Amino acid sequence: MEILHLSDETTKGNMTALNEGEVTLAFEEYRKRGVIEHDWKSWADLFTEDAKYVEHYLGSFIGREQISQWITSTMKEYPNISLWMEWWAIEGNRVALYIWNNLPDPTGTGKRYGFPIPRICVMPETGCGIMRRTSITLR
Repeated sequence: MEILHLSDETTKGNMTALNEGEVTLAFEEYRKRGVIEHDWKSWADLFTEDAKYVEHYLGSFIGREQISQWITSTMKEYPNISLWMEWWAIEGNRVALYIWNNLPDPTGTGKRYGFPIPRICVMPETGCGIMRRTSITLR
């Protein structure tokens, strides 16, 4: 399970609650940059300078730069990965989703090598679509 918290860098601590429309827009940008475009540098730019990203197997990454270095170097090793979200639901400041990471068949037989990652994203009392924290991917 991945938990996302969004933060507006321009509020300087004066955060206001996101409405469901703002959460939807922020989530769509997160989805577009990562799942659709595979633009990992741009995806990492969504995180604030003080962000903390905790990945279930690989550990913690602190700050936008460290998150960017981790995701760009990791995904460089998997240029042919495809990602798709089987479903997602947005209610208030929460997004629940089921995403698949798929690798090409090394045998050429057309078999799919995919693994799902269920996630819940929580985006409380924030604004503007800049992620402050992502923590804990559980299976």
